[in-house]
Amino acid sequence: MCRLPLLALAALALALVSRTGQAQDLIHGPVTPLDQSSVQLAVDSRQPLGQVGTADGSPGYRLRGWAADLQALDGPGIRQIVAYLDGPSDRGRLLGWASYGLPRPDVGTVFNDPALARCGFELTWPVADLPLQTEPVRAYTLYLYLDTVHGWVLARLPVSLALTADSTPGN
Repeated sequence: MCRLPLLALAALALALVSRTGQAQDLIHGPVTPLDQSSVQLAVDSRQPLGQVGTADGSPGYRLRGWAADLQALDGPGIRQIVAYLDGPSDRGRLLGWASYGLPRPDVGTVFNDPALARCGFELTWPVADLPLQTEPVRAYTLYLYLDTVHGWVLARLPVSLALTADSTPGN
């Protein structure tokens, strides 16, 4: 009788290790700090981030912005964005992958480069993926890893998360 719960617990532990391991295995080699790279990153979401509904209807947080490698020869030069909370990839909490390539015609116009018109991103993660929060607003650091043709670039972003819902229209 005791075997089934132990097996289920072992399977759950393996699944958690696999989820974290995939992203940790993905980020290898040298990582360049954002300020030492040709990558530009801007966040549009106002702070503190309030809770919004996620795709499955559960409460979550959403961060929006744009990112582009200005030395890329073709397009925005970013292949993917991976996010961790309060620590780098070897010890932070994996939040997930941002949706990247969203329309941002304003960026293409500002840089006079139509190839940058699809450099927007949106990162949404469930409240359940965070440590228990009892304060009305809590400060964290997001570690965003941007995969470029020149290797990984790391952006450390301070964020504040609110316990209340976001009342901004369109969120």
